[in-house]
Amino acid sequence: LFAIATAPPVLLALSVQILLTTINVLVYGIPTSFEDAIREKIGVNTTYYILLLYQMIVSNIVPIADKAIIIAALGYFISPLDIIPDIIIGTGFIDDVSVLLIALRQVIKNITPEIKQQAKERLAKMFNFTDEELNEEFR
Repeated sequence: LFAIATAPPVLLALSVQILLTTINVLVYGIPTSFEDAIREKIGVNTTYYILLLYQMIVSNIVPIADKAIIIAALGYFISPLDIIPDIIIGTGFIDDVSVLLIALRQVIKNITPEIKQQAKERLAKMFNFTDEELNEEFR
């Protein structure tokens, strides 16, 4: 988070653009082969957390300060510069997921039933879940 806060404006703008592009891909659809790669790489649960965070970014009720926390966490998640490099099999995503979970903990008070439902609907669309499968996975 410190690296993002102290980055030059051009690098920060590029990081935000990459973040927004990633979110658009998550929201508006992904080719099936990429869906499978996401399922294997980060898993359904992590994808759900990312979608929860995204839904909070686009929500009108979430304060700007909390949106900044979310953007920083998602920026770290997609950044190739990590404390633990992502190429280390089995442990590479531990720091990324930890940052997401810390951000969720900080902004959890903003998660409304509507935000949860919107995230679940996008997850179902991405992974072709039925309502029953979705409800079983995320009670």
